Amino acid sequence: MVLSDAPDAARPSATGGAGGVGHSGSGDGAGSRGVAAAEGVEFGGPAASVTSPPSATESSLGAGSGSRERKTFDELFAELAGKWRDRSPGSGTVAALDQGLHHLGKKLVEEAAEAWMAAEHESRERAAEELSQLLYWSQLMMISLGLSLDDVYSRL
Repeated sequence: MVLSDAPDAARPSATGGAGGVGHSGSGDGAGSRGVAAAEGVEFGGPAASVTSPPSATESSLGAGSGSRERKTFDELFAELAGKWRDRSPGSGTVAALDQGLHHLGKKLVEEAAEAWMAAEHESRERAAEELSQLLYWSQLMMISLGLSLDDVYSRL
């Protein structure tokens, strides 16, 4: 699913087939899986390789990952909150927030499942894409509830 502020009519359908997002075999399923070094917990089953997680400033997804503008979690939250506050015309973010908490909750569950499936069966790049969408919808839920970043960060 591509996140866009284009009006709904200008966007392709987010679902394919039986209600899920259509994936076109973009993952090879053989992406390297890592170990949470501090906890010693292995992810990805017996075939997982032991690697250290990348730092917050380095990418482990290859050269193509730097071709887009990057935003931090805080920057994205400020941008989305501003669109909501200003009621930006034609904004997909505003339209999603207007649909309410139930809609946002369904999107969170959908993206969590897609992130899990991408991590299990597709490439690391697909997992990163799905996780980014999970973060987006998490932020919309925060905005809908009137939660600040500090409200959430104070509970980490």
